Amino acid sequence: MRNTDAAQQPIIVTTPDQIASIMQPYLEKAFQEGVEAGSRRSGDPGRLLKYEEAREYLGMGGTMFSRAVNDGAIPYVTSGKRKLFRKGDLEKFQGYKPMSAAEKTFEQELEKRKTR
Repeated sequence: MRNTDAAQQPIIVTTPDQIASIMQPYLEKAFQEGVEAGSRRSGDPGRLLKYEEAREYLGMGGTMFSRAVNDGAIPYVTSGKRKLFRKGDLEKFQGYKPMSAAEKTFEQELEKRKTR
């Protein structure tokens, strides 16, 4: 008969950081495989693009794209330190045109007149 007394079984103590460091490479690999599979479905609005792919898709320069991302105009998801962009969000952004200073002033003036 087998003795499975708890006192004889080793106890392994692992911190959340240790678990994360063990899991990280496997999660990144699985995530990358998912991104690559999504790349084959190019019409999918949920498809995720890497930073450079997203910038090129929009035809934007590096500084302009970075500013739009940092300002929150272009949403993204993160995988580790990597930012990934949904194609559907990029397509919505393409339809977005920021107002010039003159247009903002005009809009503000219209709002003032409506409240008078």
